[in-house]
Amino acid sequence: MTITDFNDWFNQADPEGHEEVYSLFRCVSDEESFGCWECKKNQGKLFIKSGNTEDTLMIASPEAKALFLSILRDRYVTDKDLDIEGWYAFRRAMEKDD
Repeated sequence: MTITDFNDWFNQADPEGHEEVYSLFRCVSDEESFGCWECKKNQGKLFIKSGNTEDTLMIASPEAKALFLSILRDRYVTDKDLDIEGWYAFRRAMEKDD
């Protein structure tokens, strides 16, 4: 089934850790498959799917894409002073220090 409710889809997808969150960010922002996330384009719409989701998410417009990326950041980036790329770089650097 194809859905447009971002929160319902996030509850299904439930990306784990900074690698999956960043991969999802890249998938949507670059509009191409990245990591475990599959992206297909059709008539200006994006369709996002992974093995973790029953449903395919449809992102229907550039405005919806911007909203999705904003929600992704709000849900997963713990330091609100950073964007997703900065947060990801910080997390990777911290991982290397362990």
